[in-house]
Amino acid sequence: MNNFAGKTALVTGGSRGIGKAICLALAQRGAQVVFSYEKNAEEAEKLVANIAKTKGSALSVRADARDPDEAKMLFHKTIEEFGGLDFLINNAGIVRPSSLAIMSDEAWKNVVETNLYGAFYLCRISVQHLLKQKLGGSIINIASLAGLRASTGQSNYIASKSALVAFTRALAREVAQYSIRVNVVAPGLIDTDMVRAISEDKMADFLDEIPMGRLGYTDEVANVVCFLLSEEASYITGSVLRIDGGLGA
Repeated sequence: MNNFAGKTALVTGGSRGIGKAICLALAQRGAQVVFSYEKNAEEAEKLVANIAKTKGSALSVRADARDPDEAKMLFHKTIEEFGGLDFLINNAGIVRPSSLAIMSDEAWKNVVETNLYGAFYLCRISVQHLLKQKLGGSIINIASLAGLRASTGQSNYIASKSALVAFTRALAREVAQYSIRVNVVAPGLIDTDMVRAISEDKMADFLDEIPMGRLGYTDEVANVVCFLLSEEASYITGSVLRIDGGLGA
């Protein structure tokens, strides 16, 4: 298991689903974790308490990924609490399905600003810090298989996640010389609250499409994130790693 003792990680959208699993996996490996949430303070505090039970350190911060000032606030709270930053995981994301012909301006704007702008704001301020620190670092942007494989009724989500992949690859080229690595993890259908809301019939169709015949687990995504953050992945940057049971193959 990777040893992240003495490392500090910032995770956006960390109170549930994939983000929660990432926070727990990082803490189990010794990292100090700061995570953001938008609405569910109760779930956020439960996660802080669960991490404390394992003798880990965590701080939850309410922040809106779409707001550049709140991104700065989140970053500065991380520095104030733990004195530095080593890992950034941009996980916050939303879905607002709709056919393009009837999609509202708000549905387009909220999805793109949360999924893409949020990552940009935190990458920018974090890279500034990592460059000053001169110790390298690692950034993971959580995209989606949808950013690599089109589907209907998701043009806003697909646009945001595709752009996030391209942004990550460009940033990786830009900062590689400073020992800062930037990669994408692109999950497929993972067993989260969002996926569980899919109707039974539609879920059966999805499972028929997945070569492995099942949903992925949040722990499986978290373990890959921890690998990419670790020194075991020290020569990997600008990569896109699918976790999809073969759906995107």
